[in-house]
Amino acid sequence: MRRDFGRPREEKDSVEECEACVPAKQEDSIVSIEAVIEDSGCGALYELLEECLGENDRDWRKCKENLDNFRECHSKKDRER
Repeated sequence: MRRDFGRPREEKDSVEECEACVPAKQEDSIVSIEAVIEDSGCGALYELLEECLGENDRDWRKCKENLDNFRECHSKKDRER
């Protein structure tokens, strides 16, 4: 199902690209994600999560404890800001 989000009709069918529509370079987004994780103080927990995911074919269900620990740390840091 296609959603139009209230754009005028002429924009709905347009295939022109715009800067806002083009995804950021993957390298830039990886750097910013790493920076956010490090700034949150949860880098060690993230590394444990990534290690677990790597050992378990990226099946997060097998890494639920690590995921919950990282999520809790990140949420706590967000609340402190």
